[in-house]
Amino acid sequence: MLVRPKLEEEYTILGKPIHRLDALDKVTGKAVYTYDFEQPRMLEGKVLRSPYPHAKIMEIDTSKAEALSGVRAVITSKDTGGALYGATVADTPILAGERVRYVGEPVAAVAADTRDIAEEALELIDVKYEELPTLLDPEKALLPDQSTILHPDIAKYERTTWKAVPYDPSKPNICATFKIVKGDVEAAFEQCDVVIENKYTTQMVHHFYTEPNSTVARFESDKTLTVWSSTQSAYRTRHEISGAMKMPANKIRVIVPPVGGGFGNKAAIYVEAITAHLAKKSGRPVRIQMTREEAMTATTVRHPFIVRCKHGAKKDGTIMAVKMEVILDGGAYSGGPGIFVTRQCPLGAVSVYNIPNVFVNSVRSYTNKVPGGGFRGFGDAQVSWAIECQMDLLAEKLGIDAVELRLKNFLNEGDKNAIGETAKGVANRRSLEAVLQSVSKSKEQSLSDDSVWKKGHGIAVVAKYSLARTVSTAFVRLLEDTSLELWTSATEIGTGTHTVLAQIVAEEFRTSIDNVRVMNVDSQFTPMDEGAFSSRQTYNAGNAVKLACLDLKKEIFERAAKKLNASPNALTLNDGLIHVEDDMTQNMKLQDLFTSGKTRFGAFLEEGGALIGKATFYQDSGELNIETGQCTTDRFVAFYEYATANVDLEVNTETGHVKIIEFTAATDVGKALNPKTVEGQIEGAIAMGLGATLSEELVLENGKPVNADLKDYKAPYGLDAPKLKPIILETAYKGGPFGAKGCGEAAIVGVAPAIANAIADAVGVRIKDLPITPERVRKALEEKSK
Repeated sequence: MLVRPKLEEEYTILGKPIHRLDALDKVTGKAVYTYDFEQPRMLEGKVLRSPYPHAKIMEIDTSKAEALSGVRAVITSKDTGGALYGATVADTPILAGERVRYVGEPVAAVAADTRDIAEEALELIDVKYEELPTLLDPEKALLPDQSTILHPDIAKYERTTWKAVPYDPSKPNICATFKIVKGDVEAAFEQCDVVIENKYTTQMVHHFYTEPNSTVARFESDKTLTVWSSTQSAYRTRHEISGAMKMPANKIRVIVPPVGGGFGNKAAIYVEAITAHLAKKSGRPVRIQMTREEAMTATTVRHPFIVRCKHGAKKDGTIMAVKMEVILDGGAYSGGPGIFVTRQCPLGAVSVYNIPNVFVNSVRSYTNKVPGGGFRGFGDAQVSWAIECQMDLLAEKLGIDAVELRLKNFLNEGDKNAIGETAKGVANRRSLEAVLQSVSKSKEQSLSDDSVWKKGHGIAVVAKYSLARTVSTAFVRLLEDTSLELWTSATEIGTGTHTVLAQIVAEEFRTSIDNVRVMNVDSQFTPMDEGAFSSRQTYNAGNAVKLACLDLKKEIFERAAKKLNASPNALTLNDGLIHVEDDMTQNMKLQDLFTSGKTRFGAFLEEGGALIGKATFYQDSGELNIETGQCTTDRFVAFYEYATANVDLEVNTETGHVKIIEFTAATDVGKALNPKTVEGQIEGAIAMGLGATLSEELVLENGKPVNADLKDYKAPYGLDAPKLKPIILETAYKGGPFGAKGCGEAAIVGVAPAIANAIADAVGVRIKDLPITPERVRKALEEKSK
């Protein structure tokens, strides 16, 4: 459902449900993904991985593997020079050298004529390990004077200027920290009539994208490196390969074929540098595609969280204080952008309500597990899980309706949030009201008095930020046949980004979208863009594309003005015709800017050059104080996506099974540039949230994954999907292209707390640990009945 206010301006292409440009190729199998690329004399690569969560590497013997017929290269950390890389702290080796820190860590790699030969060669590599004590508890990892230290050389690691990566010799297993301090929570709690405090946990979840991570690498004759990667960001990948390979970035070319999903996982590199080293040593192109098990155990996962949350309120429902202790299980390494989850995770949760006293202490620990990384919601979902459960519990304690409690305490436009930002584009109240208007809660809470199925209803109101300080550059080129090329490194990972950007070009030039071609992402040709993360591409790349169109139109009008004897400012463009805005008779065809007939090979610009519009969009922001979280200006993020989740479900009181009847999510998107793709993003976020809430968990026993396969990892399938009801709210956001914001993450954030609140409504038990399995519900019901 689309809730759209009356528009000041009518668009011809934007706001319409245009079919995805890549849809036909994908559904017919014509799309060429990274692993589909074939190269002459290409080798197949495989990686030997650690079977231990923590061990010293005493010796690696690769002689038998090297002697196997068909093997062309074998590499260990000696070949990589022991290089370390990482987004903010260089803590991650390309291949483990002296020790391994999680099951699945790369130890050696092979390139061979076939995949079978490469796999056989892995079995011939003899690695002698000495097992070390494991550190698996993220809380114990934070204690001082540790006997088990995961990174003994942490003080020597290269670091960026990001100040949330401290080094405290007394607590060597801390990876990153961040605080938010507003007011005095302890003094405020003393003045409260009601105080509640609870502990919430979340589990390890895999992203479960369709296409496992793939890379093809080839060294060229001029010693430059070309990499084809299923990545979310060509330029981030180029930057990280540059650091890992100790190569200048301008010697590395990254090409991004169609990507089969990422959800945050593919914002980091995994086998790219390994593949490159194999290509370098063998002198031939090398291809590595991870298996599904490798993708689940040797990339990154959603961080498991422990959140201790304390709320205090007055009798009338005014919330006076909130205190949160947040522990992130970061796994063995910084996890690419995963380390930033430490800082980002509370930002959305503290931007929904106006609470005068706030304290948040967020700490990411090192443990002997697969690293935590970027994941849809980027930590916001884990923190909001606690906050929105607390809101219902607080309402219950106060004897106030949960909806009324939220309405009373909402942050409003112009208020200051907990990090000192001035609230802009606030849609918490509007999203809640849209849900309340769309659904009706039944007064009857049971199917019948003797039924084992009990009905419940739950809500959650959330916000998901989008980072500022990210860059997008775009080129738009007019060709002699009046078609348009869009050159951008914004990544199409299945979200419809390229379709939306093409719509912006078509709208600006008042032409058909069929007249716009989006060029393949290639760092050698397409300009800088930071890629797909933080719901940024529609906002950032969209702004860059719009500005590039305006730049191109400016040049077009300046050239046309000379031919029409008119002012450039008086001209407009519509469907290939340039004319004076209030005089259609004074016109010329767009193609007449080009000279034809002087060569049989096509038309050209007689004045020379090319008609290309160029623009860069960069939204600056303030810094956050590492000790208080307070922003140095009135803005740290680009925008917030607000959403309200509503679920109607049934709980089986005998088995604990939860049946979702209908799930509604109202999300404010600014302006839906393509309602069909926006609807898909909201539905996809809900579906992903359902899996992470009710069934999915990557289970470790003594640090070893035991369910890393399609059979045992309980991801939901299409047939499991309940009735999903996305509500698209439009309130044009100042600063966004045509008023648009991102829309791909907010809906996932509210899924877990809405379901937990509905279960409590149905059967009176409160689940505080994810996933909410039938076993957990049944156990809670048994405890209640005692």
